[in-house]
Amino acid sequence: MLLIQHQRVTYGFPSAITYNHPDAYAPYLGVLKVYEDLVRPVYFIMYLLHQSEINITTSPERCPHASSLLHTAIDQSVPDVFKYHHICQNDAKRFCFHDENYLCICQPSHYRTECFGHNIQLDHCDNCLSGGKCIQGDRNHHNDFICLCSSCQQGLRCEFSLQPFSFTLDSLLSGSKEAARSRVKTMGARMTFGQVLKNQFQIQKELYITPIIIVLSALPQTILTFSLACTSLAHWQRHTLLGAYLLSYAPQAFGFILYVLPSTTYKKEFAKTSIGKSYFKLA
Repeated sequence: MLLIQHQRVTYGFPSAITYNHPDAYAPYLGVLKVYEDLVRPVYFIMYLLHQSEINITTSPERCPHASSLLHTAIDQSVPDVFKYHHICQNDAKRFCFHDENYLCICQPSHYRTECFGHNIQLDHCDNCLSGGKCIQGDRNHHNDFICLCSSCQQGLRCEFSLQPFSFTLDSLLSGSKEAARSRVKTMGARMTFGQVLKNQFQIQKELYITPIIIVLSALPQTILTFSLACTSLAHWQRHTLLGAYLLSYAPQAFGFILYVLPSTTYKKEFAKTSIGKSYFKLA
């Protein structure tokens, strides 16, 4: 049975871990438990030594879940824990693995494995809100904990929700449809207003084209940012959001086309310059 002598909790991978143990010998085993998500943690073995001082700079050894290492051809009527020696025998490079009850380390000969019972609830606590996962650090200090919040929660205890600031594309499109219906009812048969508006737009189009393009280029990023605010992003969603972010900077990259050419005043001033004269000759 694994007996925890010291327990710490940090955000991310710490660059160094220091523990001043009071005994003659340091703890025999160092285990790193990483929560990549809110469901299943990942275990690493940092060291396995019996010394008074531990000074190690190597990378921790990852310990996958035993279910991903067992072969389906092995007799299914036998409990999995009795098959664990096959994992070490079939993989000479395997160092460790774990399940919900045991943390197992392969012997140097890889003929058998040594498994230690461990309580997966030792680092759990109940200080987080809104379904956040509470991870306890030093068990002698109740305030030493961190909260792993879901994608729609923030704060030290997951007390802030982003749900009111998010929306879905369905709700956005349905709201646009309702706005369009109400506008049609308001306008009725007064088509002359639309004609006047169209003529005014043609006359002053240089005042509207650039702002409209800027708004439209930033619109995909705005829609995706809010609609995916409470979603765990997949690989393609990250690339889509990055593409929308780059698209929002397109007006700045094509400033000459957007600001100078549509404007009558700017275009006349540009034509007076030497570059402008050469440009219009080529055009």
